[in-house]
Amino acid sequence: MLVLPDKKQLFDLYKSAFSYFENRPWEKISKSELFGILNPETGIVGYCFLGGAQDGFSLNVCMGEEALYRYLNALFTSKKPAVDSMFDIDSLSVAFVKSSSYPKEDLKKFKGLGIKATKNTLLPCFRSFSPGMQPWLFDAPQAVFVITVMNRIAQMCMEGDSAPDLSIGEDEKITVLLPPGEGGEWAFEKRDFAPVEPEFTIITPQDDGCVKQMKKGCKTKGQWIAGIYYSPFPVSKDEDGRAVFPKIYIIADYKTGELLACEDFENIKEDGCKMVDMVAYLIQERREIPRTVFVRNDETFYVLRDVCEMFKINMKPAVRTDKTDCFWKTLLDSQDD
Repeated sequence: MLVLPDKKQLFDLYKSAFSYFENRPWEKISKSELFGILNPETGIVGYCFLGGAQDGFSLNVCMGEEALYRYLNALFTSKKPAVDSMFDIDSLSVAFVKSSSYPKEDLKKFKGLGIKATKNTLLPCFRSFSPGMQPWLFDAPQAVFVITVMNRIAQMCMEGDSAPDLSIGEDEKITVLLPPGEGGEWAFEKRDFAPVEPEFTIITPQDDGCVKQMKKGCKTKGQWIAGIYYSPFPVSKDEDGRAVFPKIYIIADYKTGELLACEDFENIKEDGCKMVDMVAYLIQERREIPRTVFVRNDETFYVLRDVCEMFKINMKPAVRTDKTDCFWKTLLDSQDD
């Protein structure tokens, strides 16, 4: 069960957030200065990304090297991040929003703390992200760690030139800040900048001569777009009431946006063959082999890689554009039916 922060921890969380905001760290620490802060309770490094006004003055802390890989992949591999990219990342987020847009459950907690704020004060909104889960309020350990993170960032802003150098040099080393032990001081060390690529599922279909037979009489025509997404609609809730979103695959005609197939995965390692089998089924039914399949992400690429190779289908990454946004809308519309 989720252990929520007690009143003192909540008070400290909000006070640290206001102190963080007052120090305006986004003006003193550039976006290129990626750094980590060690969580001494778990041994996991939280990698910090600071956003300015255009990003809601946000602070995003990616928990661990795989989360860092996914975050960077979402930011820099396309012009626009995928619609559901944050669903794939273990991260802790702080964003500052107007009181008029502040979530009701947050406002209730804030008012109970007795902290004074004017009508124009931007209020901090705290959310925890986990793969396939509804963004949720911090639990107590997360709150304690984010307090540590925000306090250290605010402290570095006041230290000026004496603060640690956060730039990533030619040796591609990243600064990891180490919290003090009891009565000690903050330290830091340089570590290899090494985001960890997730282990993706590879589905290798059995070719017992059927592929050669299926190719007969099939035209090479058109283009498809395929993706593995988190469903926009939850299917269940966990014991804390947090909505759970399953993964689904969709295949559509790239030119027209026509939805060709859509199905959910209970477990992608066990059920990934559903998507591979559907590619073969669509080819057989339509008597057409697409020239190209645009794939939405790495996960989709690895699931479809071998079947596309068998049918000699080119694979290309689907950069998020207005066309692929329409693809996402097609999914939403199909789920409403």
